[in-house]
Amino acid sequence: MKAKDKKDNPYESPTSEIEFISSLPIYHGKLYSVLSIAIATIFGSVLAAGFLLQSNFNKFQQNTASLITISITTIATIIFLFSSLFINRPSFFVYLSFNFIVAILVFPVAHLLQGEKLEQHEQADRPFHSVFKTIGIGVLCFFAMGIMLFLALALFFTVPIN
Repeated sequence: MKAKDKKDNPYESPTSEIEFISSLPIYHGKLYSVLSIAIATIFGSVLAAGFLLQSNFNKFQQNTASLITISITTIATIIFLFSSLFINRPSFFVYLSFNFIVAILVFPVAHLLQGEKLEQHEQADRPFHSVFKTIGIGVLCFFAMGIMLFLALALFFTVPIN
């Protein structure tokens, strides 16, 4: 009679034998959204885009893609700095214009490479880094690019050309 009382007890919490097993992959930590990566690119050029994409690839445990991203970022940054030496009147407007074009190109590439996993991350209601943090990373990369450009200009114009 006690077993019957337990089943018919209206005050007892219902129990379920169904277990929910998430089919979504588990990523530890916050990720950077595609829009955040594009916004950081406007300020920090390819350097910021590469760092944020690489950070997401590390969270996805895609080490090969992470290494390729850092390699492409390094090459693109060197090309950008080298081409900046030949601009007659470099200005902040030229820098932002170039970075805006790069951000337009980075947005679909980031969406293609990481969009599906980022959508799964969002559907699982997992956290993303704030846009303010990505803007801060973009500004830090802007200063890093400025320092590298200053050093490149100092070396470029102090080396005697025969």
